[in-house]
Amino acid sequence: MRFVRVVMVAALALAGAGCGDRVASTPEPVDLPTGQQLVALWHVTGGISGSLGLLPVDAPRLVVYSDGLAVADGRNQARLPADEVKTLVGTLRSGLGGLTGTARPDSRNQLADGQDTEIRVRRADGQLQTVHAYGLDVISGYPDGLVSAGKTLRDLADKVKSGEDYRGDRIRLALTTAYVPDGTKVPWPAAVPVPPEATPFRTVDLSGAEAAAVTTGIGRYEGGVWTPCVLPDGTVAAAAWRYLLPHE
Repeated sequence: MRFVRVVMVAALALAGAGCGDRVASTPEPVDLPTGQQLVALWHVTGGISGSLGLLPVDAPRLVVYSDGLAVADGRNQARLPADEVKTLVGTLRSGLGGLTGTARPDSRNQLADGQDTEIRVRRADGQLQTVHAYGLDVISGYPDGLVSAGKTLRDLADKVKSGEDYRGDRIRLALTTAYVPDGTKVPWPAAVPVPPEATPFRTVDLSGAEAAAVTTGIGRYEGGVWTPCVLPDGTVAAAAWRYLLPHE
């Protein structure tokens, strides 16, 4: 009788495990919002070798919208099929499930001058969920789902980087006198008002003729390169700009 009971308990345990597997393997259906809404974002800031993260012309590493538009580093774009966007959103929702604010690793690892990873995903309720993780690619002990979400976004960003050049209707222009690179100085575009004084960066968002004057007169920000320019009052400053993303 004892043997029979053991066999029955084992069979029930296996049956329960099988039911659990079926439930876990059934992904929650993803309904994408209409129009062009941000559904996923990956941004890495800080660190010695990474993006400064403080510059107003730094763009997220990757953004994905509900209509399939994906933009990497604010420079390259690709169009993703709806099924791929849904799969991405489902993966991120699962990986970020139960996390809020800043995730903490289950370890005592220390990292100096590391990078902060920010991941956003559009939840089923329509709200954006945001999770930060310091040193996600280096420090062990983060939840497997969060690590997997970061890798998924990194791989997709690499794919999008081979796409065509991204251009928008609006730009963000930044100006600083704290740092002026060597190189040929260009005159400040006459049609563009100089951004008001601010520390350490002056910024302004432009469109139309003003944006066109900047894009033809000042070099586009790339790889940390700023353009030295001469302001109307004779001050020499460094300028940089990038195209704004649809959600900005």
